[in-house]
Amino acid sequence: MVQITLTPEEAAALAIRGKQLGFSVSKYIRFLVAKEAHEVVSGQEVSVMSSDIEKITNEALQEWKAGKARKLTSLDDLDTP
Repeated sequence: MVQITLTPEEAAALAIRGKQLGFSVSKYIRFLVAKEAHEVVSGQEVSVMSSDIEKITNEALQEWKAGKARKLTSLDDLDTP
């Protein structure tokens, strides 16, 4: 949850623009935040795994699916067979 304080002028401007789109002020602010977050996320670089790391990851996933791996709940689990 985030709480912000707006000046009366800011609130009025957001209300006008929100009303044009059929939004309340709160819904319009959520829309603006979602739009900005999408732009930030979509602009991120995507790293490609090397073929060696991809092979190791796929093998580990197959072991997990086959029940050959177990979930560790603490570092102490590394010492138990």
